[in-house]
Amino acid sequence: MNAVVAVLLNLIVEDPALFFTDPQQLLDIFSELEEQNLSLIQNSQETEEALEEMKQTVKSTKAKMYAYLIVFSCNYFMQIVGDNW
Repeated sequence: MNAVVAVLLNLIVEDPALFFTDPQQLLDIFSELEEQNLSLIQNSQETEEALEEMKQTVKSTKAKMYAYLIVFSCNYFMQIVGDNW
């Protein structure tokens, strides 16, 4: 369980009337949530960059495969037809 969630649940269960006894508690929780959000944003951006790289790799691989297919097809055709073309 997330530490922030555990703290919040404990505070709710123990004394719902006094959710925070010290303003620093709220600041600490907001700071931790902000760090988690920044980490998630960074992770998301890194994942997006990796996805873009994969898309480029797939595009490049497809182009190479089509080029090889064309060369292979031409060579095969020339073998079959030979000098009769």
